[in-house]
Amino acid sequence: MPDSWFQQDLRRYGPQSSPWGGDLAAARSYCQRLAQSHYENFSVLTFWVRGRARYHMHSVYAFSRWADNLADEVADTAESTRLLAWWRTQLNALAEPGHCPSHPVFVALRATVEEMSLPLEPFHHLIDAFERDKVMMDHPSLDELLEYCRGSANPVGRLVLRIFGAANLVRDGWSDAICTALQLANFWQDIGRDRALGRIYLPADLRQQFGVTAPDLDAPVATAALKKLVLHLVAVTRGFFHAGQPLLDDLTGPLAAQIRLFYQGGNAILDAIERQGGDTLVSRPTVGRIGKLRLMAGTVGRMAGLVMPRLWGQPGSSRGSGGRLQASQHWCREVARTKAGNFYPAFSLLPSRQHQAMCALYAFLRVTDDLADEPAPGEDPVENLAMWRLALRHALAGEHSHPVHPALMAAIRAFAIDPAHLEEAIDGVAMDLEPLRFETREQAEIYCHKVASVVGLCCLAIWGCRRERARPAAIAAGYALQWTNILRDLREDAARGRLYLPLEDLRRFGVSEESIARGEDGPAFRALMEFEVRRARGYYRMAWRLRRHLPAPGAAMFTALVGIYQGLLEHLALVPGRVLIERLSLTRRTKAWIALRAWPLRLNQVPKPGRISPGSRGGGATLRGMMGSDGVVSGRGIRNSQGSLAGKPLGGTSTGTLPGGG
Repeated sequence: MPDSWFQQDLRRYGPQSSPWGGDLAAARSYCQRLAQSHYENFSVLTFWVRGRARYHMHSVYAFSRWADNLADEVADTAESTRLLAWWRTQLNALAEPGHCPSHPVFVALRATVEEMSLPLEPFHHLIDAFERDKVMMDHPSLDELLEYCRGSANPVGRLVLRIFGAANLVRDGWSDAICTALQLANFWQDIGRDRALGRIYLPADLRQQFGVTAPDLDAPVATAALKKLVLHLVAVTRGFFHAGQPLLDDLTGPLAAQIRLFYQGGNAILDAIERQGGDTLVSRPTVGRIGKLRLMAGTVGRMAGLVMPRLWGQPGSSRGSGGRLQASQHWCREVARTKAGNFYPAFSLLPSRQHQAMCALYAFLRVTDDLADEPAPGEDPVENLAMWRLALRHALAGEHSHPVHPALMAAIRAFAIDPAHLEEAIDGVAMDLEPLRFETREQAEIYCHKVASVVGLCCLAIWGCRRERARPAAIAAGYALQWTNILRDLREDAARGRLYLPLEDLRRFGVSEESIARGEDGPAFRALMEFEVRRARGYYRMAWRLRRHLPAPGAAMFTALVGIYQGLLEHLALVPGRVLIERLSLTRRTKAWIALRAWPLRLNQVPKPGRISPGSRGGGATLRGMMGSDGVVSGRGIRNSQGSLAGKPLGGTSTGTLPGGG
């Protein structure tokens, strides 16, 4: 938003304007626009903030932004003072019962103050500081400057803690130290800019001590004395950051991420000042675009419990965008290799570029699921997923904040993957955050689509299939694989309060949720399982039609993956009661031979039927026995949960077909 916005809005919403007639939603939208047009170093304030807290952060920011501009953007001092008094009157009116604000900022702020029970005192302190800025253009001592910071910066930190319900006396003290440090860093960064406005924040007593004169501040280049003073003040400021550092470890979740980002950003500004030797008079030190993304990457990675690769955006690294892409691709391969279990070899059926794209897709899905199922203590999975969704959107706009992003974006560009599918996958994981019940098959299929079929649609793009008529089979494949997961994990999911089978099916066969949770086998349960297996077979029959549409390498990988899952389904059909006791899977050898059976498809060769023994004692399974002409795998070569070497499904639940093991 250009600088002229304020003069326009002052005419529209100022004391001489007509009362604003918008509602709360419009007021919040206005505050959001102000927050998103922030011109300072870190325009990612609301990256971490989701839900209702985001509205409240926007309203607090908009209040401060308006007050700041009333002080700085109105040239006439008397008029600026009058407008700040008007702003204070609007604030005082919030305490009046039944008052209807006439300004969009105060419409939003009233809701924030009432909902969060915020005191008005911190807002008054902010106005005090802005009024002080109009009359005090120089500061006699560091102590006096710190007193100014107590009104201009510290109230914001305390309000943020209260919005998140995290305030206490000790945290307020730590927050004050960080906010003071951020304000001081901004002062040392803007010496030249502030001097042009007639303000000097360098304390007069220290200027005298270091031999800095008024003409030095107007010189074209910084003198040695000025640079020495600035570096001294940088060291003082680091002391305040250090004093507030315990707050970073005392908080968790999105608030911790937000404060950590600003903490690191403020220190990065100090680093930039030091790199310039303390000369900020002519050239304003900033954290560049890459530096900001590096800070975001470190913070998101910390929240996700992930370790950034050593070469990922490291300061001083000679690697450019190509180096970051290589580091990201390596990271994704390692995630797939170590987490995808026996599915990772199936990826090797693809050429190098497609293999890398599958690893990037898998890594994205894995992180998505871990953010929901394995949050750090005190973190909210809902907030985690909301932030992860926003991080994806930022990555699509070129702002990579996680090691998966460069590789994932490269895959999206190379294979025209629809990003909407990735957002749907996030939606599917979010559905699992609450106990789910589906009344009908159609409702269950909606869930299967989000957690599995959208992955198949992404795979279609990677495999090079652009045929629209292939989509129904890909969607059916997602249903088939996910339905197999649901049947395999019945008891495990029931222990978590989850049930994915349609309730109409349970009623039809006289099976209760409680009996599944208790592990009660019997004729009714076996009839239910037989019915659900038949339904899954129907999905598989439609899914196998996809193979004819796929290029050879994609057909090979599809055959291996779907063959493994259908082999598992057929085993469940043989021993339906076992799902109430243990988690079944195919043996490692069986999976390997299924993948081997699919290998000729990579070369566009039709596998010849024949008996191939894996060489195990006691007789081997034949490939013909394991996989028929339509790719259906028999129930041979099964291992129970104690001996399973299958990859762990994401979060250990039915969620996420691709990342799970069969």
